[in-house]
Amino acid sequence: CDEDEIPGCTVDTACNYDPDAIEDNGLCAENDVCGVCGGDGSSCSGCTDSASCNYDPSATIDDGSCIGNGVDITFTILTDNYPGETTWSVTDDSGATIMSGGPYSSSATTYTQTACVATGCYNITINDSYGDGICCSFGSGNYTITSQGNTLVTGGEFLSTETTNFCV
Repeated sequence: CDEDEIPGCTVDTACNYDPDAIEDNGLCAENDVCGVCGGDGSSCSGCTDSASCNYDPSATIDDGSCIGNGVDITFTILTDNYPGETTWSVTDDSGATIMSGGPYSSSATTYTQTACVATGCYNITINDSYGDGICCSFGSGNYTITSQGNTLVTGGEFLSTETTNFCV
């Protein structure tokens, strides 16, 4: 490339047009639906239905992800003395993971995670890699799944793994 050949986008309608470019570098881009140069449209996409529990007020383009008649479920865990041994996941009937967590770093600490789900049935699976659960030999750990003020699942005394089905 000699001094007279300045590479860049030479298409004047492109969002990354370079008026100083003399040689086109083939990397010209257009604005996506969100107005982002070269973007994929995801920065402004989401659920635009304010009645859905997964409503995204920053979304300007509805991406079809709204959960009609959805409800929030909350997983809360109080870790035992060995939080690095604990993991969990909530899955739907098809086995898709809705939310998950762990391993954790702080003992005797409460962690909470909430997700919007469609009405239906789900499985909560909690694991302890050492095989002593999260209560009661080495700390008083426990976990709950709640929705709309109701406790759907509670536990803590298990060995390596425990799976419980619940419906919302």
